[in-house]
Amino acid sequence: MPLREAGVTLLAWGASKRKEKGVERLDRSMTAIGVWLVLWGAGCGDSAPSGPTNPPSPSTTTTTTSAPPATTTSTTTTTTSVPVSQTVRQATFQSANGYTTEGSARIIANGGSYSLELGSDFRSSQSPALDVRLCNDPNCRGANLDLGSLRSFSGRQTYAMPNDGSAYSQVMIYCRAVQLAFGFGSLR
Repeated sequence: MPLREAGVTLLAWGASKRKEKGVERLDRSMTAIGVWLVLWGAGCGDSAPSGPTNPPSPSTTTTTTSAPPATTTSTTTTTTSVPVSQTVRQATFQSANGYTTEGSARIIANGGSYSLELGSDFRSSQSPALDVRLCNDPNCRGANLDLGSLRSFSGRQTYAMPNDGSAYSQVMIYCRAVQLAFGFGSLR
């Protein structure tokens, strides 16, 4: 079946499904694919493209009239600006008090929010009562920012922060049960 005919068939199918519940997302996707097939079939015949193609630029509107003559489809593509993550400070863990903790951590700014990310190289000794904290000394005495329980003993994980953490110099894996650090890293 030529590409243009396939696109028209797909558009007709999407129009028939609009009355059914729960197919709105599918309908939009199929309509977009149908429009693309119609455009490609009309502009390129039925041959494959000879080189890379560029998608339409953001925020463009494409209006296409296809057979049957009464079918008109408008598609609007809008892109939203995704904030770029920026590393504010980072640390490399050191083991402490006979327990093993290793890997990296970094504080990330993403727009107006901050998070602490433990890297894919992160690993820690196991305990059911481990917290992720920001502190000012390797023993986590005094003021500290508790980011919550450690979610996994290894691998990448992210913890939301209420601020940029600039008041703290250490990231710590702290055990509530024995009140000791399993590992820490100096934020730089």
